[in-house]
Amino acid sequence: MASSEISLTTSPLARVFLTQYGYTYVPGLSDWFTFRVKACHDDVGVLLYSDTNNNDVNAFWNYRVILGGWENTQSELISRDKKHIATYFKTSITSCTEWRSFWVSWKNGDLAVGKGQVLFDDQIMKLEQPTYLFDIRSIGVYTTGTGQWKIPNPG
Repeated sequence: MASSEISLTTSPLARVFLTQYGYTYVPGLSDWFTFRVKACHDDVGVLLYSDTNNNDVNAFWNYRVILGGWENTQSELISRDKKHIATYFKTSITSCTEWRSFWVSWKNGDLAVGKGQVLFDDQIMKLEQPTYLFDIRSIGVYTTGTGQWKIPNPG
């Protein structure tokens, strides 16, 4: 079955749950996803949740990926309790004018982030076996400014 692609635009600091756009992530059947994003403000974020309150904007994430934070000078992968943090220092990882591709994986209890559309190629951050790894049950995205996203839908 061929997958489709979800295109969406995020408003500044507005959390968007992918299920609102028909994303059919099934916990336990997949442990990664890819996306392309075009955004030029301070950061691009991916939020990983252990609950399925997909439309609750007050739900608290379990893991957060920040790409191009701190004025597009660094990126960070962080756990909710802030005891597990991986940082990547590279300027201009996100762009206002170009689509940039990334992947996020939580395979085998390790959380990892990389550039491109090929899983485990060009890895930039990793948290190995966080002591309280939650099951990922839903995914959200945000940008601090306006952002455009293209996300393959596995369903």
